[in-house]
Amino acid sequence: MIKLSLEKSIINSNNLLENLETTLVNIENSKNNQFTKISLEKNSRILKTLNNKIGNIEEIDSLINEINFENNKVAEISDKLSNITNEELTKVEIDQEELELEKELEQLEIDESGKQDSADDKLMERLNKLHLNSDKSNESLEKIDKTPEVTIKDSNKSKMMEIPN
Repeated sequence: MIKLSLEKSIINSNNLLENLETTLVNIENSKNNQFTKISLEKNSRILKTLNNKIGNIEEIDSLINEINFENNKVAEISDKLSNITNEELTKVEIDQEELELEKELEQLEIDESGKQDSADDKLMERLNKLHLNSDKSNESLEKIDKTPEVTIKDSNKSKMMEIPN
């Protein structure tokens, strides 16, 4: 019987403890709910105050339209400026390219002129050598013309020989 009585007592104590724990959880939830309600009230008041400072919806729509208009204006101006800049850059690039091509052309003309001068010099040298050789050939021919002829008779044939000086 004692055993039964003790068991009952333990069961009752457990039930009481469980009820107390449930009550504590409910109290904690209630505190949280109260804190949440207070926070919501404060937030609501803050939002009302801010919304009153902002103004009505028409004013906001007007502001948004103005901002969109100004953004479009900025984009249009930027496009025009970038086109001018691109055109100017293109002109500058073309001018630079023309200068580079002119320099290359001048260099080619100088190189060609140098090559032509060199080729002319070589031709003049060859011509001078030809003149020298021609002069020597003429001198040799003149010497040959001045050389006396001698006839030597051979048994059946006559031969002419030149005798060098």
